[in-house]
Amino acid sequence: MDPVSVDTFLSALRALTASKFVTTGFSNSPIDLAVTSNESKRTEKVQISPSGNDYIAKREDGPLLYQIDTKTIEDMRKAADGLKPFVQPPAAK
Repeated sequence: MDPVSVDTFLSALRALTASKFVTTGFSNSPIDLAVTSNESKRTEKVQISPSGNDYIAKREDGPLLYQIDTKTIEDMRKAADGLKPFVQPPAAK
């Protein structure tokens, strides 16, 4: 993958923060994320669903619901759409 587009996407993922905790609003999940870390020993899964003007996120391993601002999700989707394959630069002559 193109390192610049991957870095942009990872920055958008890191920006996914809750604006507040909520108790209701999670329904279907059109966005499913899985992040693997610690040399593939740890995997965290999050589901995100639209709710009114914002989004609600839920971790796979817990009951808490997190509200995420729409702009944050839009930025993440835009970064995902911008992911590009790596293109080898031409060899120097």
